Amino acid sequence: MREIQYHIYKKWFLAGLLLCLLIVVSSCGCANNRISVKNDNLLDDKEGLRESFNQYWRFIAGKEVEKTFACEAPYVQEMVNKNTYRLYQKNFLMKADLKKVEVLNSMVCEQPFKCCIDCRLYYDAEGRKKASERQDCWVLVDGSWYHVLRSPLFFPM
Repeated sequence: MREIQYHIYKKWFLAGLLLCLLIVVSSCGCANNRISVKNDNLLDDKEGLRESFNQYWRFIAGKEVEKTFACEAPYVQEMVNKNTYRLYQKNFLMKADLKKVEVLNSMVCEQPFKCCIDCRLYYDAEGRKKASERQDCWVLVDGSWYHVLRSPLFFPM
């Protein structure tokens, strides 16, 4: 049992290390993915969450699937095939052009390691401006915040 836990933690550690490396390497190319993020100062209560949140949504706006996948929670990276994830992102989330993300006045942290943020996404889809609200959840693993993928396609329950 201990050996299984060790391997799980080792994979999470390596995923966190890879994410940190991606952050450092990709920080030079983020200027092209600037989107407006409003009220993100509400996320300052949790160290590192604001940066992870902004980066994830910049990757979505820039349609950078590989970088977005690296921001997903380690269990998602283990359970979901990267090619399937790529198809999902391109056909659902990245179909429209994301223009702005607004953090609404609510962040609920059920546990110290899991927070859900109410936000509104503004995007252009087929020449029409649209907005949608969602609850975006994040989980803290080994000192880094990861996006929690909520998709009935991957996780029906």
